[in-house]
Amino acid sequence: MQKQPDINPQSIQEAAALANSEAGQQLLSALNNKHSKEMEQAFALAASGDYEQLKKALEGILSSPETKGLLDSLRG
Repeated sequence: MQKQPDINPQSIQEAAALANSEAGQQLLSALNNKHSKEMEQAFALAASGDYEQLKKALEGILSSPETKGLLDSLRG
């Protein structure tokens, strides 16, 4: 059985605040434009509860040069 990630109300609120922020929307839009297949796969893995594979998929997306550059630009 897969270990569930540690999710608490604070982490959910923080994730929602980021996702709803202008920077978060820019990040999601850019990720969907540059990594649409990978993002679809990540959403499917999250929905299925396969957190180990989700973690690997997200690590791949977040380690790409494009994503690193975008994250750096959002940090200011």
